Amino acid sequence: MEINMEGYRPYRQMATTCETRPIRKKHVVWTKIESEPFLDGRFQFKTLRRELITSAAELWRSAYPEIYGSPHQFMLDPNYYEGLIAIEESWEKDSKTKVYCMPVIVELATNRVVSATVLTKFEKNLQVEFSFACTHPDFRIRGITNELRRVTRKIALNSGAEYFTTFCETWHDITQNWCINDGWKIAGIFPGNFTR
Repeated sequence: MEINMEGYRPYRQMATTCETRPIRKKHVVWTKIESEPFLDGRFQFKTLRRELITSAAELWRSAYPEIYGSPHQFMLDPNYYEGLIAIEESWEKDSKTKVYCMPVIVELATNRVVSATVLTKFEKNLQVEFSFACTHPDFRIRGITNELRRVTRKIALNSGAEYFTTFCETWHDITQNWCINDGWKIAGIFPGNFTR
């Protein structure tokens, strides 16, 4: 999109109270991470791929049905995944162009997605939001999410983003503790992202 900005000028006091830098093309690119099986070889982090999409959507329906009716409702329906989320089969292109990345933990014996996160990029802000995390109810409190958090954080830190944000549900003190213990700084209290 081309816009003619001739004849327009910034507010004259703009940039007198903060540091500025030259404008450059901004890119946030999802990085592909390899991992080893963990918890006695039962689970492994995987990059989302076609054969895991149905299982991933089922996970979100089972573990986080509250997203129904939200802008992230698409995560409940496998038909939307390839159009919105970076997947392994088209990683070279998707890692650069797709707004969402969904790291997953797979139970190797069943090839079932049992835990996942969703990262959202805002390229113009050089920002990655840690949007959601979930673990299937049958697999909670087993240490699975610790590996997922480690890998998800690595993907974000290697993406080229400069800002990382997240929302912690006020009713979910586990994620609040994770964020505080991982060094996140509280920027404010937002009273409810979803209505219960």
